[in-house]
Amino acid sequence: MNAITHFRTLLVSFAFLQSLAAGTIFTENFTGAAGNLDGKTTTTGGGTWIADSSFQLSGSGSTTLADSETAFINWTPTAGNIYTLTADMTSAGTSSSSTFAGIGFFNQKSSDADLAKAVFSGGTAPETPWVFVRTGNSSASSIGDSSLRPRGGSSDAQTIDTNFTVTSRLSLKLVLNTNDTDAAAGTQFSLAYYVNEVQYGSTFTYSDSQSTALLSDIKKVGITASTSGNTVSFDNFELSVIPEPSSFVLMVLALGGGCILHRRKG
Repeated sequence: MNAITHFRTLLVSFAFLQSLAAGTIFTENFTGAAGNLDGKTTTTGGGTWIADSSFQLSGSGSTTLADSETAFINWTPTAGNIYTLTADMTSAGTSSSSTFAGIGFFNQKSSDADLAKAVFSGGTAPETPWVFVRTGNSSASSIGDSSLRPRGGSSDAQTIDTNFTVTSRLSLKLVLNTNDTDAAAGTQFSLAYYVNEVQYGSTFTYSDSQSTALLSDIKKVGITASTSGNTVSFDNFELSVIPEPSSFVLMVLALGGGCILHRRKG
C-alpha cells in the first residue's frame, strides 16, 4: 500500500467510524395518533398535533405574553460533542403584529409554564442559544428576517436580513459544538445557524465562562412561536449528536497502524 492509498484508507475509515458514532437523540415527524411530541414533552399554550402532518402552535390572538407557546423535551448537553437541532417550520401567513417562530436550547426557569414566556421580550429572558424567523411585523421588509440569539437575549444577537418566504417550508438548524475550539483561550464552544443547509450569520464563539455555563444552563430543546393568531406549523423535529472528532482520529490511527503491521507481516 503506497502513501496515497494509505491516506485515502484513513480518510474513508474516519468517515465510516464517524457515521457509525453519530446518533439521533430524539426525533419526531408527527405521524400517527395525536400527542405531545410523542408524549415526551411539556407543551404550554396549547399546541395542536395534526396526525400524519405537523405540530401547530397558534396563539390566542392577543399581543401579550400569553400568546406565546413553546413545546420541548428535557435534555442537557455534555462537553466534547457536536449537537444538531433541526425542525421544519411554515407560517400560515403574516400579520401587522410582531410575530415569530423558531427553535432553541432552552434553560429551565421557575416553572415549565414560565418557559413559554422566557423567549419573549418582557418575559424572563433565557441565557441559552436559540433562533427565530420573523413571521409578521408592522414593517413588511422585516418579515422573513432571522435573529440568532447565542446567549438568549439581545446580548450578542445577530439580526440577519434573510427575507425568507415564511409561507414556504424552512428547514431550521442550530449546530452547538461543545468541543474545545481553542485550548489556549480556555474552553470555547460555538454555535452556527443554517436554513435549508445554508449557513446564515457568523459562527458565534463562546468565552470560557459562557461555555461552562451552557453545560448547566441548558435544560431543554424545543420549538417556540409568538403567533398573534397566525398558526405556525413544525415538522421533522430532531436532535442528534456527533461525538468529539479527536476520538475518531485515535481510532483511525489505530486502524491505520493495524493495516501497516498487516502489510509488513504479509
